[in-house]
Amino acid sequence: MSFRQNVRKSSRAVAAFLGGAIAATLLLPAAAGAQTVVTDGSLVIRDFVLARGVHDREPVGVTNKFDRADSRAYAHVRIDNAGAPTQVTVVWENERGETARVPLKIGTSPAWRTWSSVNLGPGDWRVKLVTQSGLVLAENKFRVGTSIAGDEMDWDDIDAATDDIVPAAGTSNDDFDG
Repeated sequence: MSFRQNVRKSSRAVAAFLGGAIAATLLLPAAAGAQTVVTDGSLVIRDFVLARGVHDREPVGVTNKFDRADSRAYAHVRIDNAGAPTQVTVVWENERGETARVPLKIGTSPAWRTWSSVNLGPGDWRVKLVTQSGLVLAENKFRVGTSIAGDEMDWDDIDAATDDIVPAAGTSNDDFDG
């Protein structure tokens, strides 16, 4: 039996020991940086990643940093579902609050793949994968920022980059609150 199969078997045993309660969510290490979340023994979240696109049901351009040139973000999830078909919801939030709530059907499958996308605006964002009862199975935080010459910069970087700019005649850098 492989290490991964042992982890799955152990995870299911622990979930059964906990009475199969969805509220008993366990985070376990997984290969290649993927996250594994075990809930009631029937749902296993293999991947919940952010990407710039989806092609052939696979995430493309996996990232947690977007710039203003990116018009959309995709939350791609790969779920093992040994139980009956169910539904999860992808909840997108930015600094102003919830921007979208997208229900996704999850069939019975050892590797169900599905995704949701949202139009982006600048700021800090969060995307959550939530059960029908409201339990958060997985969460990713990301930032949509300003891109200058392909590098993500914040206001401190912009201030530092403009310190050497010579002011127009009759003004000085001290005239600005920046």
